Amino acid sequence: MRGQMSTAEVSLLDQPVLTGRQQHARACRELARWQARLGTLDLDAWQFQPRDGTRSYIRLPSLAGCETWLIRWPPGSEAPLHDHGDASAVAVVLRGELRERANLGDDWFERPWLCQTQVELPKHIRHHVWNESTEDAYSVHVYAPSLARMTFYERSVNGMLRAIRTEESGQW
Repeated sequence: MRGQMSTAEVSLLDQPVLTGRQQHARACRELARWQARLGTLDLDAWQFQPRDGTRSYIRLPSLAGCETWLIRWPPGSEAPLHDHGDASAVAVVLRGELRERANLGDDWFERPWLCQTQVELPKHIRHHVWNESTEDAYSVHVYAPSLARMTFYERSVNGMLRAIRTEESGQW
């Protein structure tokens, strides 16, 4: 009975259930908000952990139903082939340029992530992202719904994917 539920349970019941299209629209609004706020800041002064030449990130406050990350990509850093669980995402490179090799369904493709250009990352995409330049790159990623897990993959010589590990949100 509703009268016996905790305040947290009642507030969850009062939240509207969003469709995939509504989640995507919310993520796009959140991305635009952070792109505008971060575009004028000196991102090199931020305290990313670790600062040892590997990819590092900071979780940013987000609208309900979204999860936002600011990622620093030193030269040569990468995010190995992975998915985003049940989430889709939108991303933008704030400074620099990244490359992506992705799989969606039976199709493989490669594309650049150009500075200030929004990148769509639909649910079920598996991709490898890297910085091949000699300068740090910075990107903002907004996931909807929130990023609960990521599965990492190996690609065989014949193109087949094999899951090698899954990480849950508490591990980042």
